[in-house]
Amino acid sequence: MGQYATMVDLDSAGRVVSARQVLTPSEFARIVDGQWTRADVEREFGPPARVDRVYSWAGDVLTYRWNDGSDMFFFVYLDARQVVQRTQQAMEFVNAPDRE
Repeated sequence: MGQYATMVDLDSAGRVVSARQVLTPSEFARIVDGQWTRADVEREFGPPARVDRVYSWAGDVLTYRWNDGSDMFFFVYLDARQVVQRTQQAMEFVNAPDRE
């Protein structure tokens, strides 16, 4: 359920070439609807914080948590073939008051 994931790139000898935080807007923007699969998303961003199902969507929704100065969610909507069909971000209201 963390808000950070680091991608480490290695050369052929196993030495670290670079390391970067991947739960960021610019990294999420690399996802291509209709092309990326669940395996692509999980390889590039790690396992999601949650896998949800919602009434308005027939497939799984991968939920990533991240921080951009505020606590955020990034949702990846998959179809039955496990292909990304859309993405969406939203604010996470951690200590928001309950509403009736």
